[in-house]
Amino acid sequence: HLFKPENEHVITEWQKRVDRDWDYLQRREAARV
Repeated sequence: HLFKPENEHVITEWQKRVDRDWDYLQRREAARV
């Protein structure tokens, strides 16, 4: 049901947030080494 057209903006926002969080986590891991 999440993949209905009216929910596309929700998925897009979620994907952007996940990408940003993942980028942050990877940088944090890299900085720790």
